[in-house]
Amino acid sequence: MAIVSGTLRLSNGELPNYFSTLSESVRLVTGDLSCEGTILGGHIFVKIEGLQEEMLDDEVLRIAGYIMDNLALTQTVTEGVGASYTLENYWKDSGLVLRIMPDQAPAVGAFGYDSRQLFALITRNAQLRYAIRDFNQGLVYSQDCPYLFYRAVETLARFVCEKDDFQSLGKKDWKLFHKRIATTYDDLKELHNFAKRQHHGSYAYFTKNQYLAMVSTARLFLSRTIQYLLADTY
Repeated sequence: MAIVSGTLRLSNGELPNYFSTLSESVRLVTGDLSCEGTILGGHIFVKIEGLQEEMLDDEVLRIAGYIMDNLALTQTVTEGVGASYTLENYWKDSGLVLRIMPDQAPAVGAFGYDSRQLFALITRNAQLRYAIRDFNQGLVYSQDCPYLFYRAVETLARFVCEKDDFQSLGKKDWKLFHKRIATTYDDLKELHNFAKRQHHGSYAYFTKNQYLAMVSTARLFLSRTIQYLLADTY
């Protein structure tokens, strides 16, 4: 058994006055996990039972994040108020308590641009801003990173190919996108496959190494696109 705790905040930063306990099972290849989530004011807890001994802490925390997210989204619909959560502490079955640290994307080489240039690009280009927001959300809510990271890449492709958000991307568009930012489909393939699997299922299981690989892929496409845009701008 494991218990993960965190804090739930409303869109203005205040702690809510909610109380709710909901339970659901999460299906993995190795079997089902029994998960119970509780919101007590601004505190949010997830209890997970049925864990396999070989499961890594990183994998347990993604499952807890998945349940916390669903709890928060349920309240958003029922209360009509935006909310967000943070994972903070992890009580292991052994009695050990871990403080949860933020994820950091691995480096993908020299950026070739500074914060001033990047801030100007984000301020002037809505599609780039939306793509970076999805990248940020994928780092914050890692259980949803395949979908969020791939959506970020799709947004970058539309931006580079001068399409709006309501226009679909064809094979010619993807080919042009890869050519302009010096990437290939092989660079994107694994992330694409995980995104498809998550989009058509309730929970997509992946290992820590697979997660880091997806983070690196998203950051690569983001960095290459920014470099392309700066070369075209300055």
